[in-house]
Amino acid sequence: MRTAFVKSLELLHKKKQIIIFMLVCFFVVFGILAVSEKMNGISVSGNSGNSGNSAGKNENTTLTAGINMLEKQDYAQAGRLFDESLKKDPDSYLAYYGKGRIDFRNSEFDSAKKYFEKSVSINPDFAPAQMWLGKVYHFRKDFHKAMEYYNKAVALDPGYADAYCHMGYAQYYLDNEEAAIKYLDKCIELNPKHSVAYFGKARILNEKEDFKNAEACFTMAVQNDPMYAEAYQQRGILYAGELKYKNALEDLNKALKLEPDNISSLHERGTIYFWSGNYKEALRDFDLAQKLYCKPDGRKTDKDLTGYLNLEKGLSLYRMGEKAQGQDYIKKGLKTIKPSDEDEDWDLIGYGYMALGENDTAFNYFNKYKEGDLHHALYGRAVIYLGRGQKDKARKDLEESVGIMPDTWVKRDSEMLLEKMGIK
Repeated sequence: MRTAFVKSLELLHKKKQIIIFMLVCFFVVFGILAVSEKMNGISVSGNSGNSGNSAGKNENTTLTAGINMLEKQDYAQAGRLFDESLKKDPDSYLAYYGKGRIDFRNSEFDSAKKYFEKSVSINPDFAPAQMWLGKVYHFRKDFHKAMEYYNKAVALDPGYADAYCHMGYAQYYLDNEEAAIKYLDKCIELNPKHSVAYFGKARILNEKEDFKNAEACFTMAVQNDPMYAEAYQQRGILYAGELKYKNALEDLNKALKLEPDNISSLHERGTIYFWSGNYKEALRDFDLAQKLYCKPDGRKTDKDLTGYLNLEKGLSLYRMGEKAQGQDYIKKGLKTIKPSDEDEDWDLIGYGYMALGENDTAFNYFNKYKEGDLHHALYGRAVIYLGRGQKDKARKDLEESVGIMPDTWVKRDSEMLLEKMGIK
């Protein structure tokens, strides 16, 4: 699950959030707070109000124009204006900081690092540049070094909410979830509308199986940022795990409206359609996800979906009556899938083997779940129990399936099988 968290952080959709330093007029400080973005799950804004020893320094209009272009995300023009500003004032730490932001946005981390280092060499009290140096190390996965710069940033500006957010994510990667939540809570205390902090906390709570509080944090994330596609996606996945398919579909539809080519969201929605018996819709999502997944520049996901997409396409076709074609896809999928003890799709694998007539193998996969967690697998296991003449065990699984499952083909088939057994 940690790999899923890290990757998923790397796919996160950017969002603009403009925060600007004040221009010094007499004793008022002007500095860049610039554009805030979400990159790879972490807010990359520099929203510190600490402009260090810039007080009393009158910045030129070219620099101001560069800041405006940065706010408008016209990075090429902003870069040209910052270059022009540096010709007028070679010691403009703000211009170096702006150029670092542009290069960081373009994933040119070595160049960004040099600009941030130049900025802090001129003005070591400029908290945003200190934090962004931490960001460079963060993206290099040197989280200890990143923490050094984050700590410098909050020492300079104790109210620097974004820096605490980054500290929370860094501590997560250092396997210190308690500290991660502490820093994320500090960020939220300073900025109660910090959607990325709520998102990070939700992911940690979800991993700890504190689903109620995880859901609450995902909800705060989307309330504060209605354009936060991954927050909708992850809350949708949480709902699906709780068998709240209606809520899950609503969230995944919102996520896909914001990011139509998100492979993970398409796959998750297709899976819900499959369990719900909407096989044509499921095939549509699986086909599109597969096309996107196979593109050379396609966005990869946290696990290899090649096998699962073939398996689920095959199961959908099989349920539609296209058994021969479905079995071909199922075989192709099962050949590729390499399930581990942490795999949560044993039900799909089990039904795949059932479609191929390999019930003993299917039974073993169904039983990888703990009792009480079989959910979709209950019907399949009941069918196998019946084939073995174990009617009491079959009845128990079927009644549990009818009692807990939402309106899915699993529940409907369980009801029909109970009727055939003379049980209503």
